[in-house]
Amino acid sequence: MTMQVSFEKIDVTPALPIRLSGFGKVRWAQTAHDPLYARLLLFSGEQETLWIQIDWCAADAMLYQQIAELTGIHTPNLILSTTHTHSGPCGTVRCDQGILKGLDPVFGDYNACYVMETARRIADGVQRLRTQKQPFEWRILRGTVSGLGTDRHDPKLPSDQDAFLLELITQDQKRCLWTRMACHPTVLNGENLMLSADFPGALETCFEDAELVAFVNGSCGDMSTRFTRRESSFAEMERLARMAADQLKTLLNQPEPLSPGESLTLGVHQNTFRVKAKVLDPVEVAEEKVRTLSAQVEQARREGADAQALRLLESLKEGAENNLLSCRNASGLREIPLSVSCIRLPSVNLITVPVELFSKLSNPVKTRWNAEFIGYTNGYSLYMADENAFDQQFYEAMSSPFEKGAGEQLIREIGDWLATLKK
Repeated sequence: MTMQVSFEKIDVTPALPIRLSGFGKVRWAQTAHDPLYARLLLFSGEQETLWIQIDWCAADAMLYQQIAELTGIHTPNLILSTTHTHSGPCGTVRCDQGILKGLDPVFGDYNACYVMETARRIADGVQRLRTQKQPFEWRILRGTVSGLGTDRHDPKLPSDQDAFLLELITQDQKRCLWTRMACHPTVLNGENLMLSADFPGALETCFEDAELVAFVNGSCGDMSTRFTRRESSFAEMERLARMAADQLKTLLNQPEPLSPGESLTLGVHQNTFRVKAKVLDPVEVAEEKVRTLSAQVEQARREGADAQALRLLESLKEGAENNLLSCRNASGLREIPLSVSCIRLPSVNLITVPVELFSKLSNPVKTRWNAEFIGYTNGYSLYMADENAFDQQFYEAMSSPFEKGAGEQLIREIGDWLATLKK
């Protein structure tokens, strides 16, 4: 059967007021600066493959399972990625059980009605797409986008600056751009009180000739706009989006020709890896870490520390606070299952992981595997940090549910698995 494609975006902006997710403080949004969308890309060939990108901080298995049941599209051909905006709605993951237990101060109480309504809207969109599929042309472009994000502890350290673009043009000349870059969408900080998709939403407005522009996030566990943003504002969000869009447009201006849809081979493989969980501190030890770092933050403020140095120290305190929440609500997990997918396209392997993966872990293997990594996909299990982050007691390592060395082990196991797929 000849491959055909269809795509659309669906407004999933929640009813207001709503609490905002992503920072460890209570923030209520009374208004929305920009709408939130779920963007759907449906490939129809011998079987259907559906890729969803949604403007949320995180989504867990609940939304995934509901979409699978309502659409009939199941693993491995259902792919659900969130952008990780920190100005999206709370309530999209469950914090009363499993790996996120006790983290409701960050992600809020589960909003079952909103999640189910989102699943229904997506399922209705899939039904429409099944009647709109068309022949298409496509091309894959790879390059770099610099200046959007850097390592968020030291901007001089290497990080993931690679960009991937899948361009699709249907028979009736509708254009879809599915792009992958790596950066925490945190131009808007914890003081923002308006619902927003952050720069991933602003990115789409920079492409007037495309019906759909979807941003999926890469290995950005150790990357953000901390050292690239000039301020935390909507104007700055739009500036960084334009800067990234200009570099993507340079990629699109390459003479790489479009190929007919029947030449697009798409294979999706999935595997579950069981990763060792961290042995948590006693609550008293975790409380002492919070007290120590809180005192250091207050001292830095009194001494007039510069904004970047203060933010780094505050992030360490936030990591200790998240660690304390986990210690108080530990479920005794010894292993954490992680669902990893390999989307095999003609010129690249896209590796999806349900974690905030450090670029220090994925960068060394990308060339060897001909791969780009996509995080926040098919679940959400917090940070996957490298060993150095544990040695330095960085925020991400303290917030991680995984033991030191688990990230390096996961990369080795993914590599072994990919080797079997080539046979």
